[in-house]
Amino acid sequence: MGQYLIKRFLIIIPSLFIITVFVFFMLRILPGDAVLMILADTPHSVQMRAALRSELGLDKPAIVQYLIWLARMFDGSFGGRSFETGDEIGSMVGEQLPVTFLLAGYTFVFSVLWALPAGIVAGHRSGRVSDRFLRFFALVGLSIPNILAASMILLGLLKVFRWSPPIIYTPPGEDGAAHFQIMLWPVLILSFEYGSHLLRAARNAVAGVLKSPFIRGAKARGVPPFALLFRHAMPPVLAITISLAGAHFGALIGGALVLEAVFGLPGIGRGLVQAAVARDFPVIQSYVVILVGLYLLLNMAADLLYSSIDPRLRTPLS
Repeated sequence: MGQYLIKRFLIIIPSLFIITVFVFFMLRILPGDAVLMILADTPHSVQMRAALRSELGLDKPAIVQYLIWLARMFDGSFGGRSFETGDEIGSMVGEQLPVTFLLAGYTFVFSVLWALPAGIVAGHRSGRVSDRFLRFFALVGLSIPNILAASMILLGLLKVFRWSPPIIYTPPGEDGAAHFQIMLWPVLILSFEYGSHLLRAARNAVAGVLKSPFIRGAKARGVPPFALLFRHAMPPVLAITISLAGAHFGALIGGALVLEAVFGLPGIGRGLVQAAVARDFPVIQSYVVILVGLYLLLNMAADLLYSSIDPRLRTPLS
């Protein structure tokens, strides 16, 4: 297992390096000027523009800017300071990332609670009415974009109930009821899509495992149906489901970033949108690298959990 971890880290490091190069130079070739965006509402002269460009380090060659930013990714500031606000990016990440983690964590737990049992039921009753209904339900969940579902829900709440979720975020430790109200609808919307992935994965895994030779052999030996399903079939089913859950976790994070901007949650997603509008290069670059790094680490954790559940994978991974 130790060699496997080392190999995965050796893959993650060059992947992140390639991402830093791609993101940095892609932003530099896009049209527009960060200095003009910052000074857009302020009367200014050419000299003021030049002074601000020098202050922000934008007058240096691109490769020098890249090396400076890359060095600042490892000095605790996570890439320096925001062009727009002057805040240290590390402090911005410390404030916004927990909100994104809470939203993704709530969604993951809720999705597992409803989608995994539903997938087991659908796979165990393959071909029956309940299986067809749950597959159709999952298809709808995968077909509706999050932004469309959020718009429809907000419009419905306003038109029908004359109510909308709170627009000011409240941490769970301050006011649990207000926190629940602002988190409820984003979690439900995200869970509809992410849980549909888990439902389909669990359903297909159960249906496939129940047809396997070792299950048929256990059934021929007189193993009770309950033990057949939960003692013999569940370990490989959980392994497959966890693997696919990790693979789709990036989609969950992506959906969370979108819904943060829609529901006013002060997470990484809203911060990324604001930075993109203001052409705040250091914030965009740092946030993208952090998100990609988290995604790679979470996938590695899912693979490790996968191997711990399925004994057949322990030897190759060790």
